[in-house]
Amino acid sequence: MTALLEAKDVKVRIGDVDILHGADLSVRAGELVAVVGPNGAGKSTLIKTIFGLLQPRSGRISFRGEELADDYAGTLSGGQRKLLELARALMTEPTMLLLDEPMAGINPTLGRRLLEHMHRLRDERGVTFLFIEHDMDVVMGHSEKVIVMADGRVIASGPPEEIRRDQRVIDAYLGQGAESAEATG
Repeated sequence: MTALLEAKDVKVRIGDVDILHGADLSVRAGELVAVVGPNGAGKSTLIKTIFGLLQPRSGRISFRGEELADDYAGTLSGGQRKLLELARALMTEPTMLLLDEPMAGINPTLGRRLLEHMHRLRDERGVTFLFIEHDMDVVMGHSEKVIVMADGRVIASGPPEEIRRDQRVIDAYLGQGAESAEATG
């Protein structure tokens, strides 16, 4: 299946600091994809570059096979309120939504409702989601694919059950939490 969104060898420098060192990702239509990694890994920079808010030094970003960075910012609001962000974005009848930490700062009940909306939108309207999230229960329980970043690079990409066991991911990000998650999962 062809990718709906694809980033190839994306490099971004802010000031004189290289943030992304050749990030690659691929998202197929209808997927719920999480991007995870420690603080400073480059997740938000990658999303902002996909949105068209930052210009890459090199690399290629395409949506539906076309490079049109200016279009991405118009599909999402820049607001901090997650449900308002989602509602405003949905008014455009999007094919894909990119969300930066949708669970951050909201109560668990509201978070569950937001996740239910994401699943329903994917199932009923075919909306594709790419989201950054630090809550590993959300990532592992609600994503079909997880992309893990560290030091400005994608170090792993695959289904949650593979990512949970990937030693590179454990070393770079999950640490002890992965062992307990694997024991209970």
